[in-house]
Amino acid sequence: MRQESGQGYIEIQNSELLFLQSECAGVGSRTAAYLLDSLIRAVFFFGIILLLSLMGLWGQSHFISFMTLSLLGLFYISYHFLFESATGGKTPGKYLTGIRVIKFDGSRVTVIDSLIRNVLRIADILPLFYFIGSLVMFMERHNRRIGDLVSETLVIHDRAQKKSIAEFVDTILLESAISKQIKIRGLEELDEKEKEVIKTVYLRTETMKPDERVLICEKVLKRLEGKVIVEGTKDCEVALYELYKRI
Repeated sequence: MRQESGQGYIEIQNSELLFLQSECAGVGSRTAAYLLDSLIRAVFFFGIILLLSLMGLWGQSHFISFMTLSLLGLFYISYHFLFESATGGKTPGKYLTGIRVIKFDGSRVTVIDSLIRNVLRIADILPLFYFIGSLVMFMERHNRRIGDLVSETLVIHDRAQKKSIAEFVDTILLESAISKQIKIRGLEELDEKEKEVIKTVYLRTETMKPDERVLICEKVLKRLEGKVIVEGTKDCEVALYELYKRI
């Protein structure tokens, strides 16, 4: 459930368990994130070509050059989609500027959502330099461009995420791994509403103070008692994190 708040803010209530206010990311922070991502893509693109040149492989054959440019071009085009899908709405640029893409109901952005919003960059970028997208963002209450409106996504400030690239990489690796020491039973007993609560709480705890984070994690696990049993850890934050990764 959503409730309108002040201009540039939105309040999202996923259940009776969670009711938080988020600041919508504006044109400035989103532009900064996009420029950082563009710089990272450019450095990677030309870095690979330079490396191949130093190794004597670049220009050695038309086939190698064509395949290299094709793969680099594919990565360049799908960059935002790949990172947003893998990290729950964060590219390196978004991570460094402290913003994140979420669903308009507060849940984690899906692969399909990310695909839609990034394919529609074609419309947002017209006629040049994101003119239409920026115009729509200025007019829309929550600063959403066409891609966000169609995919029902939202970009919010997630200031706890302002970290280094190294920490960003560590986060990706951590989120993609399943702890073998922690056993969870009863996941099949969870209904869709409970799964959405777990997803939303995990995403929002990153912006909370430590005491608030522990309190709300304990509240979620208390609610799930009788359905889910987590073995191998007594840390409620770790338990919630593992639940989030496995649902």
